[in-house]
Amino acid sequence: MTLVGPVGQNSEGDDEVLIETFLRKEMRLKAHTVRHVEQTEEAMVVSIDQLGKRLLRCGVCRQRCQKVHDVMRKEREWRDLSMRGVPLLLRYHPRRVSCPRCGVRVEDFPWAEPWARVSTVLAHAVASLAREVSWQTTALARREDALASLSSDKVCFPLRPWSTA
Repeated sequence: MTLVGPVGQNSEGDDEVLIETFLRKEMRLKAHTVRHVEQTEEAMVVSIDQLGKRLLRCGVCRQRCQKVHDVMRKEREWRDLSMRGVPLLLRYHPRRVSCPRCGVRVEDFPWAEPWARVSTVLAHAVASLAREVSWQTTALARREDALASLSSDKVCFPLRPWSTA
């Protein structure tokens, strides 16, 4: 399966899928859709929008809400797993919904926690990698990074009174 070009078949007989469709299905978006994908120098930017008049969920109680109160002006951005070595950014203008139980609240995002700026998939990937890497390996890597930055910055620290150098 290739991810570029129109839906159909290429010369090899493999199915082609639009990258927008692939991302929508992978992220399991029901009330949202991928409007367009833009490649910039530093990342692949995915613009997400509400799908038609589908009902959105309250960000507090996750109940489906009949009415959208308003669209927030400021666009939010979430980091997602890289795709083929290119960082992926999700952009979306959140809606505030009128929840019968909670009042006016920001909608629930199926791809991230309400307070997070990384996708749930990325957070789980980082957590699973952190479980596999030992604390000693992490500490050693951090120490080497710190020593490299100190030697390159040529920062001088006074000797401790108890040191024997």
